[in-house]
Amino acid sequence: RARAAWTGSGAKDVPAVFRDILDRIGPVIFTGYDEEETAGARVTGLIADGNPVRSREGEGDVDIILDRTPFYGESGGQAGDKGELYGDCFSLEVLDTIKPLPELTVHRCRLVTGLVRVGDMCTARVDPLARAAVRRNHTTTHLLHAALREVLGEHVSQAGSLVQPERFRFDFNHFEAVTPEQIKRIEDVVNGHTLENLEVNTSLMSPDEAIKKGAMALFDEKYGDVVRVISIPDVSMELCGGTHVRRTGDIGLCKITHEGGVAAGVRRIEGITGTKVLDLVREDEAFLSELASSVKVSVQELPARIRKILETLQEQDRKIRDLMKGLAGGGVLDPTEQIQQAGGVRYLAVELPGQDAAGLRDSADRMKDAIGSGVVVMASRDGDKVFLVARVTKDLVERFPAGELVRRLAPIVGGSGGGRPDMAQAGGKRPEALPKLLERVDGVLRELAGEPPA
Repeated sequence: RARAAWTGSGAKDVPAVFRDILDRIGPVIFTGYDEEETAGARVTGLIADGNPVRSREGEGDVDIILDRTPFYGESGGQAGDKGELYGDCFSLEVLDTIKPLPELTVHRCRLVTGLVRVGDMCTARVDPLARAAVRRNHTTTHLLHAALREVLGEHVSQAGSLVQPERFRFDFNHFEAVTPEQIKRIEDVVNGHTLENLEVNTSLMSPDEAIKKGAMALFDEKYGDVVRVISIPDVSMELCGGTHVRRTGDIGLCKITHEGGVAAGVRRIEGITGTKVLDLVREDEAFLSELASSVKVSVQELPARIRKILETLQEQDRKIRDLMKGLAGGGVLDPTEQIQQAGGVRYLAVELPGQDAAGLRDSADRMKDAIGSGVVVMASRDGDKVFLVARVTKDLVERFPAGELVRRLAPIVGGSGGGRPDMAQAGGKRPEALPKLLERVDGVLRELAGEPPA
């Protein structure tokens, strides 16, 4: 009845093929607490393309069930093991290990060579480096849980976890973001316990006995009549079926890499341990060295150099803003120096740097008033965009309508536009052609006036 009611680790439906195999072969014995390699394991089941088979050959994927295995099936937040299975006539790469039913471990494999059959004997070998990394990360989550309760308060409780060789993730109930200072204190507590090199003890007992002794359990987790209790003296005691280090010193160093919210009242911490911390330190060193080299200072001088660069940029920004204000208000641009003549009218054709469309319109209005009688064409660029505005005084709108000016000029910068006889605007996407557009104003005015080109 228990097997029929079980839905697996987070799965809604367990394929019938798994139930049938478990009913036929009985529970799979897990040897992984004591060893990473198990010789003399018997192949008791094969599944290919979702169906039970008696044999499998050639390259391809296949699920393998053994009577005993050191491979940990994904459960309790701990990722499934990887490694290899090999016998006299076959070799398989274990890509993942799952646990669709409490007593059934399934190896998800790729057949590398040979023929594998039900009844064959083999050796099952877990990837030792990945297993060691998982152990470090799993024990770290227990230390982290205790550190969170110490730093943040006794209200903290585990709300989920993920333990992989590359990293760990720990979700917990808490009502606000964890501050950088609190993160530092949590890291100090965890790493303090690793430096103490405390023994990690494992014992078997009933769930009630474990709870009475102070072990922490997940309320939404199902436990059997006998549970494993992982205890670190004076630090942590939790019900846990995963694999762990023998002493906290085996962890090396713990580094928290991220903290954030995942749901209302639930926070998440991610981190790394062991050699992954060393990898991170080396990446940071390389980044800092490259950054320091780019600004021609030592790493130690980098903060002061960055502050100096920021100060310089801020001063330059201020000067640019002041210059733009002067341009927009006519304080820098002198119309009498920029005005030209074509088609019997005076005109102004200029580029104003740093202006958006609204600023360009305001500047063109002021230039139109300053010119008295004539045509104003102003343009600006922003990255790969061009803004164009044409203003014509009232006495000239019939001969030189602004809309016609823009219609003839805008294609030069890959754009189009239009507007009223006295004001028109356009956009473009070829800023490199802006000088050509401004030069073309002379010719367009001559064309509208019926004069030959200059």
